[in-house]
Amino acid sequence: MNKNNKKIICIFCSKTKKKVYMFIYYLGISVCNLCISYFNKLLNTSMLINNKKVYKFIKSIRDLKPIYIKRYLDKYIIGQNEAKKSLSVAVYVHYKRIINNLLFNNKVNIEKSNVILIGPTGTGKTYMLKIISKLFNVPFVIVNATSFTEAGYVGDDVENILSKLYRNSNYNLSLTEIGIVFIDEIDKICKKSGDGIITKDISGEGVQQALLKMLEGSIIEITIINVKKFMRKEIIRINTENILFIVGGAFVNLNNNIFNRLNKTRIGFNNNIKYKKKEMYKYITHKDLIDYGLIPEFVGRLPIITNTNFLTASDIKNIILYVKNSILLQYIKIFSMENKKFYLSIRSIDYIIKESMKINIGARGLKNIFSKIFKNIIFNIHIIKNIFFINKKFVKKAINNNG
Repeated sequence: MNKNNKKIICIFCSKTKKKVYMFIYYLGISVCNLCISYFNKLLNTSMLINNKKVYKFIKSIRDLKPIYIKRYLDKYIIGQNEAKKSLSVAVYVHYKRIINNLLFNNKVNIEKSNVILIGPTGTGKTYMLKIISKLFNVPFVIVNATSFTEAGYVGDDVENILSKLYRNSNYNLSLTEIGIVFIDEIDKICKKSGDGIITKDISGEGVQQALLKMLEGSIIEITIINVKKFMRKEIIRINTENILFIVGGAFVNLNNNIFNRLNKTRIGFNNNIKYKKKEMYKYITHKDLIDYGLIPEFVGRLPIITNTNFLTASDIKNIILYVKNSILLQYIKIFSMENKKFYLSIRSIDYIIKESMKINIGARGLKNIFSKIFKNIIFNIHIIKNIFFINKKFVKKAINNNG
């Protein structure tokens, strides 16, 4: 019989040539493109699951729900409830997406959703992501957007992000490909100038363009010196499809731009609505980010926008007294190692809060304030009493005179 007249069917699914896109013929056997795709996926999944660390990760997150993620964050971070909720949901959906797309042969592929996290400095953006990465036990890397330059200029290439992530995974490719990347200070590489916008041509629009492929999900080659293999140079191909990218920044003066936009739109309508400048971040739209200087293609790959808010005096107080691993607890631990105790008066704590609010860099300023308070005490730790009291007068003098 003529080969062209012979009915061709897939040896596995029995589909005919009319029902599939293409066939591969080998030694008289026909296999359709759908079955090839399925078995390829099955092979990749098998290799991934056979990686013990990845298997352990998948098993550990199976019952991890967003509410449990947020409760875990609550132990370390005061306030910022909306940001904690948004990130808990985003990370949960991201890892459910990985499990769905890898383990189930269904018709619905859950799309990747990277995140942009906006808010003033010192409000817990970076710390929140560090805590999440520890909870999920996945490789995590923080990079500063301003350190990268367009190809051909002196500076870091964006591929170095993946090199760092690969190193942080202890050179485990499968773990690298399900890691989390936080690109901070993304607002510093905006492409055009304006109120509060910093222009930097070399690492501006060009860097945003270079990041597009990575954010979208592509196979990217990196060259790395593997210290586990006698400093041998290796070329590694990393698939970024399942890496969660979160970009963040303070976006200075963006709250003013949003405030002006909202007040323009309410002229003649809803005049009773009163907007507060400190609450502007929650009204951010993708268009605001484009107007600020991020290119539309870049913003389009960051579908989820969430924000942190300015810290109140009450937030600062709770950060000092109640947060797990707070700066105060750290100093208590240091002194306990020398069998010594100290007590801070309520008035001294109130003064610390007041000074922290003046500096206006959020929780980040507390470390410097406590360093000033305890510098001379720790220097003289060999002669101080086993139990001592710190009052407002001492704190005020230490902060204002730098100890």
